[in-house]
Amino acid sequence: MLITSDTYSRFLQIVLSHIQGERLLHSIGVVVVGLELAEQWDVEFEKVYIAGLLHDCGRYIPPEQLRRQVASYGEEIPAEDREFPQLWH
Repeated sequence: MLITSDTYSRFLQIVLSHIQGERLLHSIGVVVVGLELAEQWDVEFEKVYIAGLLHDCGRYIPPEQLRRQVASYGEEIPAEDREFPQLWH
């Protein structure tokens, strides 16, 4: 997978529009650690970058909206996870 600098910039803009402060620092830290692990395990850096950077973008979506989105895919949140909406993203 080859990602252009425009695509990297677009992902970064998405993140910056959804998260700030400590959560942003956390996501950047996930990218850094992920890239170190990617090198060790021979995983594509681009995939790790995208996953690490975007992994918390859904964290602030209201639980009912997340539930509806999951349902729109014909799925439901497992019973054991329903009392932990902060993990659904």
